[in-house]
Amino acid sequence: MVRLLIADDEEIIRGGLLSIAWGEIGVEVVATVDTGYDALEVLQGELIDVLLTDIRMPGVDGLGLARFICERELCTKVILLSGYSDFEYAQSAIKFGVMRYLLKPSKPDEIVDAVREASSQVDKRRAADLRLRLLEAELGRRQLVMGRDGLILGEIRHSSIADGILDYIRENYASPISLSSMSDQLNFSTIYLSKVIKKSTGYTFLEVVNALRIHTAAPQVREGARTLEEISQDVGINGARYFCQLFKKYYAVAPSAYKRAPCLPVDQRLACLVQSLQSRPPRADEA
Repeated sequence: MVRLLIADDEEIIRGGLLSIAWGEIGVEVVATVDTGYDALEVLQGELIDVLLTDIRMPGVDGLGLARFICERELCTKVILLSGYSDFEYAQSAIKFGVMRYLLKPSKPDEIVDAVREASSQVDKRRAADLRLRLLEAELGRRQLVMGRDGLILGEIRHSSIADGILDYIRENYASPISLSSMSDQLNFSTIYLSKVIKKSTGYTFLEVVNALRIHTAAPQVREGARTLEEISQDVGINGARYFCQLFKKYYAVAPSAYKRAPCLPVDQRLACLVQSLQSRPPRADEA
């Protein structure tokens, strides 16, 4: 099934979109949200194949979501619903890789056709990913690496690769880091990187990155000398509201409560992993 996220601040439109028989075209609605911030939370925590979103919403708008997806090189296909035919909006949509730009009021058939087209592209990507996953499974300890002339087979040591991946995360967590950007830099497939991170830490890539960001931000929250917006930007989190959501997930309290009475992280094992990353000595090429 193709996984769909619906984001629109108008309840009547969300209801109308939900009433569409998505299952008949192989689509599952994973979540419906009424703000861009809530959509960001879903995009960070769930695998979303298609985002169907209004262009105007409180906080982060549809273009902001498209930009987020584009900058982090997520595989999510974006379909924008808009009451604005302004060329500037369409131009920005193209810039951020939006697949379809539909003007309101859109007929259900138009919306279904757009999602069906996105689903077709998702299926093609999945087929390619499956072939690569099967190939990597066949290779065992021999993995696909990027040589000067393209993809080649290379012998690797998993422990040293895991160290390199975690070092890369430690050095770049405050940037718009993603599995795709790591794949380009470290010359391994995203599938392989994800597998190594999970196997070596017990956590997903996103869990490690966000925990590192929040753990780094906590002392600044406690001091209270800077705004949450400033702190969130420093550690690579998109917006103060989303920062608060992640902070509460990590510490079980809002930043304001933590400032009054600092507490321990909810997951101590994850906290220990983050502390070990922060205390790693610099590599030889960093010294």
